[in-house]
Amino acid sequence: METSIPSDINRIYMALFPEVCRVHRYWGAFRHLFVSSQEVVDVLNDAAGGFVGIIQTLLAHDIVLTIARLTDPKQSAGRQNLCLEQLIHSIDCSQHSQLRQNIELLYSQSKQKFVFAKTYRNKLLAHFDLATKLADVPEPPIPTTTEIEAGFQGIRDVMNAVPQYFTGLDIATVNYYDLVTRPGGENRLIARLRAAQRDLSLTAGA
Repeated sequence: METSIPSDINRIYMALFPEVCRVHRYWGAFRHLFVSSQEVVDVLNDAAGGFVGIIQTLLAHDIVLTIARLTDPKQSAGRQNLCLEQLIHSIDCSQHSQLRQNIELLYSQSKQKFVFAKTYRNKLLAHFDLATKLADVPEPPIPTTTEIEAGFQGIRDVMNAVPQYFTGLDIATVNYYDLVTRPGGENRLIARLRAAQRDLSLTAGA
């Protein structure tokens, strides 16, 4: 990707870019397979319910983990993290004060949108919280589609603030959400499973 972003900022931005793209594509696959319609879920369960359940869980966990990682502090346990805060702190206030103020405001306004992912990650995914696992305290609620969409919006706002500033464009430079809505291999899988179901019905009726 050609860019006019200064190298010290671009180094972090370009490291984050594929991670943000990947998690949006995973979310697109998850939505198409498990959220789009009950009919699709029924087709998948009929073909390989147990295995499909594993895929659903792994995808969901990876999506939540990635949102939590992208919104982690820039440093934890003495080690630097690749995250949005790292991107923010790569922006020199003396050189790009307007961008720094804008991106800090965007991140601050979005922080609450990331709490669900951090809570679920800390209690059940990255660690097995003892009190939670022993049922001494209730498990955090399963993240909802609305929470995940809101979290992604906050991430997109911060990421797109950088190229917007350096290109002078008011529109989003990267349409990450296209990765969510664009049909992928999961749609071909569903089509083939539907065709197999029709073939089985015709054979049974013959």
